[in-house]
Amino acid sequence: MHDQSRRLYDAARELRNAETPSAVARLLGVSPQTVKNWESRGVSLEGMMAAEEAIGCRSAWLRTGEGDMLTSKERRNQGRPPIKLVTPDSPKIVHVRSVVLTLRAGFTGVSSDAFEEDGDPFPVSQSWLQSNGFHLQDLVAARIRGQSMAPNLNEDDIAVIHLKSKRPIDGKVFAVNFDGEGVIKRLVYDYKRWFLYSDNPDQNRYRPQEASMAPNFIIGQVVAAQKFNL
Repeated sequence: MHDQSRRLYDAARELRNAETPSAVARLLGVSPQTVKNWESRGVSLEGMMAAEEAIGCRSAWLRTGEGDMLTSKERRNQGRPPIKLVTPDSPKIVHVRSVVLTLRAGFTGVSSDAFEEDGDPFPVSQSWLQSNGFHLQDLVAARIRGQSMAPNLNEDDIAVIHLKSKRPIDGKVFAVNFDGEGVIKRLVYDYKRWFLYSDNPDQNRYRPQEASMAPNFIIGQVVAAQKFNL
């Protein structure tokens, strides 16, 4: 059985007491055969979005198994605390350049100098850099704008981006050059295509967008975050 179907069944059983594939199909408004097909092919994007609404499990979790299973709405209903992502503490602190993800003409994505400064630099631990094999000059910190990646990354949270990590990875969060604008989205590979996916459960407002994967499309991978306004 596909891992995505296994997670779907587990969530439906835990959150909605749905014990059979037919019960899951009724929850999602699809045919039992569709649910059965997912067992070998994986759950479709439409199925994941339907599961967010009907079951309360995050579509990103269904896709990759990473992060919290529950949507922010379901978590509030159950009284669970939000996820808090922080950079590790260390006696020795270094500072990552804070930037605005506004892309200049001729952007090549080769260094942090391609971006404009945005206030004070962001502190991270030297031990964190060393344990991950990062170099300070290959990192930038950017403030999250908007709520498309909530609840994992809310507005005014800080994302640390590794500019050398440009290979797309299914289910991971990246900063990308979308029509000349730097945005932070989750990359999802489905039906032999790449999509930009928002973590916000309101998928009517934050719909997936197909990713072009043109040269310099990927700015870098989000490798750490600091949450504020919890």
